[in-house]
Amino acid sequence: MPVVLAESANENDTCLRHSFTANKNMPANWHVVRRLKHMALRIVRDEKELKAEAKKAEAKKDFGKAADLYKQLIRQDPLDESAYNRLMIVLRKQKNYEEELKTINKAIKLFELLLDKKRNRIAAKHKQLVQLSNALIKKAGLKKTNEEYLPEPIASW
Repeated sequence: MPVVLAESANENDTCLRHSFTANKNMPANWHVVRRLKHMALRIVRDEKELKAEAKKAEAKKDFGKAADLYKQLIRQDPLDESAYNRLMIVLRKQKNYEEELKTINKAIKLFELLLDKKRNRIAAKHKQLVQLSNALIKKAGLKKTNEEYLPEPIASW
């Protein structure tokens, strides 16, 4: 039996109609899952539009507008390294060095936190590997240091 779900993306858009065939394998909350997928696609589309608009503003040397758009992108996706990179460049072009430094420090702190979480997950998952690594360092007479490889983008900032 076909089921029709009508949903509106926003006030200005016409209703989108999705037709589904209901069956006994379909989860009870299938309409919620479908709506979330639609919203996710809309967010991705908005991000692409924002990036394109920010690049246009940057090309027109409207650095204030470009900075605002990149900040908006960062609010939507705090792990968007390209938005951080472009924001840093725009702030440098504006000669707003204090704001650029704050942005750099914020980005480094965020990505280091993410990297630490990732390392902790790996260490918890591979305890034997960590033990072997520590034993090898000790046996070789090396000092255990915190000097580690920092992956992109942290090294470039």
